[in-house]
Amino acid sequence: MKGGIETTLRSSFGELLKEIIQVDKLQDEANVINIDAHLNLIRNAIAGLGGKVEVISVENGVCKLRYNGPKGVRKGVDGVIRERFTDVKNVVFEDQ
Repeated sequence: MKGGIETTLRSSFGELLKEIIQVDKLQDEANVINIDAHLNLIRNAIAGLGGKVEVISVENGVCKLRYNGPKGVRKGVDGVIRERFTDVKNVVFEDQ
């Protein structure tokens, strides 16, 4: 895993993030199902900070999320998505 994303995750999630494991290096297609499944890796940490995230849509390199929680966590969520799905160029957060 790249150092930048690890730093971003640790700064966003702090002690709630116990370990960072790169599951694989394969590039999956960026779609609602795959991105939602990938977010499951950090969903407990997001919930621990009082947040909730849901993938609304993925089209033309834009991933739209419904998000409720601390604004600082958005940077970590954005990084997790863009690190795994390089064809996602923009992550848009819609507040709940």
